[in-house]
Amino acid sequence: MPSLTSEASPYDVLTPDASGMTDSTDNSEVNDPGVDDANVDDGADTDEGADQTDEGDGADTSDEGDDSADGGDPAAKAQAEADAKAEAAQWKAKEGNLPPALKELIANNPGAAKRLKEMYFTNQRLMKFGPAAEIQKMKEAAEAFGGVDKMLELKGTIDQLGGEAGLQDTVQELGAWRDIDEKWIAGDPALVSHLAESNPASFEKIAPAMFSKLGETNPELYNYLASSIITNTFANDGTITNLLLMKQALNAGDTKLAATYFSKVEGSIANLQQLASQAPKSKAPDPKAQAWEQERASYQQKDVERFQSDVQSRNDAWMAPKVNNELAAYLNGAEKKLSPNTLARLDAAIRTEIWTKHLQPNATFMKSRASLYAKKDLDGVERLYKQYADKLFPTITRQIAKEFSLTPGAKRQPGAPQKGATNKGNESTQKPDQGFTLVDKMPKPEEVDNKATSFEMKMKDQFVLKNGKKVQVRPLRRVN
Repeated sequence: MPSLTSEASPYDVLTPDASGMTDSTDNSEVNDPGVDDANVDDGADTDEGADQTDEGDGADTSDEGDDSADGGDPAAKAQAEADAKAEAAQWKAKEGNLPPALKELIANNPGAAKRLKEMYFTNQRLMKFGPAAEIQKMKEAAEAFGGVDKMLELKGTIDQLGGEAGLQDTVQELGAWRDIDEKWIAGDPALVSHLAESNPASFEKIAPAMFSKLGETNPELYNYLASSIITNTFANDGTITNLLLMKQALNAGDTKLAATYFSKVEGSIANLQQLASQAPKSKAPDPKAQAWEQERASYQQKDVERFQSDVQSRNDAWMAPKVNNELAAYLNGAEKKLSPNTLARLDAAIRTEIWTKHLQPNATFMKSRASLYAKKDLDGVERLYKQYADKLFPTITRQIAKEFSLTPGAKRQPGAPQKGATNKGNESTQKPDQGFTLVDKMPKPEEVDNKATSFEMKMKDQFVLKNGKKVQVRPLRRVN
């Protein structure tokens, strides 16, 4: 039997036909359980499927069913008949979109006509979104996240984290904190080494507080540790040895020798008391370590500057042509009369506007940018800028051009020669305004009288010099 559906079917049922109708059938009927989602793109509905629908559907309309539904109410019956006629008119209007094979099948199975049409139009509509296998994957993916809304909510959360790159950074950061937490719970002494090495200054501040807190939470352990410290201190400075020698001298009756050892013990105790009464001063930085740290910081700064320069070069390579093209599209040839200095100011103003008003305030962009900078991912940074900035150039370029009081040039009539199309430039642009003298170079900033030179004059590359002379910079000659 000929195929009822085909992925290459010419019957575009989503396009309105001559009657203005589309395939928008009632959802309660289109989503009938008789249509198997998983097999919607098999390409052909078999006779067996048609026969199965025959039993469950019956004829298109049933007066008997309508009578039982409306309970004999004449108004309800009239409405039901009107609805049935309207539905029949819809099907008739769409029958021109049915393949000949399906028309033949419907003619041979009038009782299943409605179900066959629904199956066909449902299949056609679903195929607009791709093969059934792909639709099934999307359905399973949405269900795995708890539905489409949950999946979109998760996507929004990922975007807030900075996209894929930001999510990876967050995972790494959480991994580091999880490692610290596991060491803390396990009482791993390696955690102490990590804290001391990662930030020695902070560790030195918190260590005494931790030891003091230990005296409150576990006095026995605190006394054990403190006693160990005192005992080791007396053993290392010779106090314990001097006490033993003093005892021997006293036993021998040598009070003079005993007094010598007693003096040493007394000195050790006095030294210990002095240490306990005065907090140590901050250690002076090691000159060699300090020099190495400065060298490391200088290298990192230069590395950052090199990367920033590379980013600037990459952005210049696509942003400059973008600005020129947008200016040409808006000004319609008038941009050719602008001086290089004015074009450079326009370019800078456009990029500054995009950066300060659109990119920098965007938390998602900035987080992704910071992540890519940390990885020195030059290609990734370029893609990120294009993703967020490329679409802004048309609007921002027109905005800045208007702020510069630039207006589009007159549209050239078809076939009319374009003025200024030789390397001699437009002759009208070679004539300075009255009172101004044409010069080839921009004056130095210190030569310009800024009080006498207005903003509008600068936009036209006109300047009043401190010596009273008025100059106008000659426009750049262009070859079209």
